[in-house]
Amino acid sequence: MANMNKQINMLFIKLNRQCKENESYMLNKSTRFSKEFGNTYNRYRLTKWVQFAERNKKGDMKIKNYPTNYDFDKAVDLIKWMVDNV
Repeated sequence: MANMNKQINMLFIKLNRQCKENESYMLNKSTRFSKEFGNTYNRYRLTKWVQFAERNKKGDMKIKNYPTNYDFDKAVDLIKWMVDNV
């Protein structure tokens, strides 16, 4: 599992370095307990933030962040997504 976490961290750093100027990524890892199986498991949420400049009603320019969430139940699925998008 430690090797998986290391791969995820390295790919996450590479993903953030290669993203566009107005984009950024955030990765959340949550550990949950399964009563059915009696063990813990990890879930991952990757959020892609895109910044847009919009005018408000007064005519002022405001920078707004819009998120796009990707949820993964397995670390392998997250790594596959990252490899395809890096």
